[in-house]
Amino acid sequence: AQTARWRRTVGPSGRIGNGRPEPTCPSQGEMLDSARAPRWRRRLLWSLMSEPSERFIQAIVLGREIIDASSGLCELRLDVVPEVAHAGQFVCVGVEAQDGVMVERFISLASPPGAPARLLVQPGDVGFVGDPSRLDVGDVLHVSAVAAGQLTLAEVPARPTLWLLAAGTGLAPMAAILAHGVPVRFGAVVLVHAVRRPGQLAYRAAFEAAAAESALRYLPVVSGDGDFRGPQGRIPALIDAGRLAEAAGVALDGPSSAALICGSAEMVVDVRAALARAGLDCDPARRIVVTEF
Repeated sequence: AQTARWRRTVGPSGRIGNGRPEPTCPSQGEMLDSARAPRWRRRLLWSLMSEPSERFIQAIVLGREIIDASSGLCELRLDVVPEVAHAGQFVCVGVEAQDGVMVERFISLASPPGAPARLLVQPGDVGFVGDPSRLDVGDVLHVSAVAAGQLTLAEVPARPTLWLLAAGTGLAPMAAILAHGVPVRFGAVVLVHAVRRPGQLAYRAAFEAAAAESALRYLPVVSGDGDFRGPQGRIPALIDAGRLAEAAGVALDGPSSAALICGSAEMVVDVRAALARAGLDCDPARRIVVTEF
């Protein structure tokens, strides 16, 4: 494995290599206190400070499924099983760029704890992958041995309804959380997945099948196809208009709801603001837990 030259991009998502500067913490941009931080942050601090050869394990792509050819969205199946404490966490992935530099990216796992890693990825505009066909069966990646992150059910109090609000590849941690079924401590779980085109609705058939036989409510949302039969637009506007609650058939308010959010930084800010208007606050009840890419 190459360890001499490394650079890091940020964000626990599948949008690869956008070249943004490195923060001190990939999800919140805040300083990590190794003495007082929760276990996942202490592990992440160790990961960021260790030599790449010490914190990465080599992984081989065993499978590659194209989900949407026009955008390059695909799922990669790897041959490694990272140490994952809770479904919804992310790993650091290193891929060799064309200039020979090993570039790191934080990517949420779409697989549950104990399962071989699955990544939902899409090429970025300034990527170290560039052409998504470069990542194919047999290619070598480098994956952090230990996952981290707080977008997990361990952070959420029990409420009648859990809202899983995802945009694009932000669906990955939600898929990991739902991999073993709907969490029983919630009366209903509503999965909202927002994309531009219907073809980008990853795992749609699986979620529709799960919704037919469990307490899961699956709401795909499309913003760029006027012919789509279902909610159209952006999640914040749909929350403000009451259309998500109407489509799910459950209330979206402070007393009854908790939420996990994963998407771009802009999406996270806008959705949190819309949820605040609906009566949900982040602190101190931890009713909203977020991660961004």
